[in-house]
Amino acid sequence: MDAAFSFLISAGIIAFGIWIVAGTIAAGSPLAWTLMGLLTVIVGSISLIKQLAMSKSRSCPGPRTLNMGDAADGFAGIKAHRR
Repeated sequence: MDAAFSFLISAGIIAFGIWIVAGTIAAGSPLAWTLMGLLTVIVGSISLIKQLAMSKSRSCPGPRTLNMGDAADGFAGIKAHRR
């Protein structure tokens, strides 16, 4: 869920930047607004690339998790030690 939400945010930032650039070019507005739109596209692209890199690193197997049997043995050892 978090990954999908991050992808949508990055795509929204990129779409907003494209909308600004297209609108300013069509309206013949000053170059500064076009550059601001391009900056938004660049920031959204960087965010998307970082999210893609993070999602690829998450797909690798993680560390071994503790089994319930291991935990029960550990707790039994602690209880025996306290007595």
